[in-house]
Amino acid sequence: MATTVRECRICHTGRCDGDELIAPCVCAGSLRYVHRGCLQTWLRRRMARERSLLSAVGTVHAKALTCEICRFSYKCSLRTLSFLRFLFTRSRWYELLHLLYIAFIVRRIHVQCQTLKDALVDQHVPRFVYMRVLLKVFAVFHYVMFLTFDIKYLVHAWLKWRASTAQILVLVEPS
Repeated sequence: MATTVRECRICHTGRCDGDELIAPCVCAGSLRYVHRGCLQTWLRRRMARERSLLSAVGTVHAKALTCEICRFSYKCSLRTLSFLRFLFTRSRWYELLHLLYIAFIVRRIHVQCQTLKDALVDQHVPRFVYMRVLLKVFAVFHYVMFLTFDIKYLVHAWLKWRASTAQILVLVEPS
């Protein structure tokens, strides 16, 4: 009877700086064991590569935390970083500028809508004012379009960063 050598299926070594070998799924044979650290790194990279697996509310779809061989769902704890941490991380000044731009656009939309309301409420309006009202409606539409695209860009960048910086801890081994 041959004995199974206990080595990590990811890094192919037996011991790795005190990192324990675990059997986190129902795979058998040479694919049974993996270092906890190797598995957590692999899951984090997989989640970053398939960032659609991490939703905006911080939950992970089941596909992200399953064994690709036996389809066993790992028991994991996920910790992601906040939006403020994203904004105030080094080299994130571009996203901070986007947030300031969004605040400016929201303010402009508010001002344009206020002047538009004032122009429509006034009963004694000269004819040329209707052209100004039309321009204000166009300005509001323009601001809302830019706001939509900018928020979409910012959320996309945040989700990508959040998936790549998530910390995963494998909790329970199958019995």
